[in-house]
Amino acid sequence: MSGHNASLVVRSWGATAPAWVLALAAECDRSSQVQAARRIGYSPSAVNCVLKKAYQGATHRIQQVVEDRLMQAEVACPFFGQLLRTRCQEILAGQGSTSVRRSCRVCKNNPSRRILNEQATGGVHEAKS
Repeated sequence: MSGHNASLVVRSWGATAPAWVLALAAECDRSSQVQAARRIGYSPSAVNCVLKKAYQGATHRIQQVVEDRLMQAEVACPFFGQLLRTRCQEILAGQGSTSVRRSCRVCKNNPSRRILNEQATGGVHEAKS
């Protein structure tokens, strides 16, 4: 991996740069930071800060978007098998048949599975003190 953005990542992150940061740098080197930012839905300054390891916010959301849009991240779906995480999210949004809804409700890939489980059982969970 070579290029201005890749070099920036190596200088800033060192040998411990995560794969998603390297993928973002590669996309920036392939196009530009502005175009990469548009592709992932973040500002060019946010992309630049991530590459320089200077981003002040939590990076888990940017990481997920980079993995989904640039790295084509896959998940193991208990209902459909291996599929792109973006497709998984589309299925979660639509949730067609009863069997799919039942599978999605308990799936570890579903970020709102706790809420869906509570709605299905009618349970209200109070925080323990």
